[in-house]
Amino acid sequence: MESLRIIKIKGQKTEIAEDLVTEEISLKLFVGCKLIATLICSPTYLEDLVRGFFITSGLIEKLEDIRRIVLDPSTSIAYIFLAYENEIELPLLNGAAGSGCGSAAFTLNALDGAPAFRERNRSASFFDFRINNILIKGLMTDFRNRSLVYRKTGGVHSAALADKGGIIGFREDIGRHNAIDKIIGHFTLKNKSFEDNILITSGRISSDVLIKM
Repeated sequence: MESLRIIKIKGQKTEIAEDLVTEEISLKLFVGCKLIATLICSPTYLEDLVRGFFITSGLIEKLEDIRRIVLDPSTSIAYIFLAYENEIELPLLNGAAGSGCGSAAFTLNALDGAPAFRERNRSASFFDFRINNILIKGLMTDFRNRSLVYRKTGGVHSAALADKGGIIGFREDIGRHNAIDKIIGHFTLKNKSFEDNILITSGRISSDVLIKM
């Protein structure tokens, strides 16, 4: 967050005030010498974001496919080193994945060429997981209380992973897709099974968010 001097307008009145705004960067993802994608995101938990983006986008099949992630904060570049040789076969996700609704077309068009994405959708399955409405209300109250950056700036989305005992992980980002990717990237690194968990998001559940699941 950054404090900026702004002009507030209310009715016919204007005043100079200090306000907190959220930060964003354009994170470029390179595999080898190839620019795979550019993510417009908040500059926090970037390794989680990269890992989650590669997993939910179907660019890799398993976490072990990523050998190493090197972040260069000075240039906002992430170098991803894969464990296999056919890096050149990765689809090129042209353009930038924005923080708003425009990300949908970016995701759906680009992922059509990702083999792991197609395979994952063919093998999708459902689990008999049930939760009562009292627990849902409690989770949402906790979720709102954790959204500190949103309460201060109004400029981010939130995502959380929960089980029947409560929220076990929470992330915020200017993009609803990014917040989800950060959660998934974090818990995938911990070899977490998602079968008995609930994903909570402050954003709408559009098709481009649903396919991440």
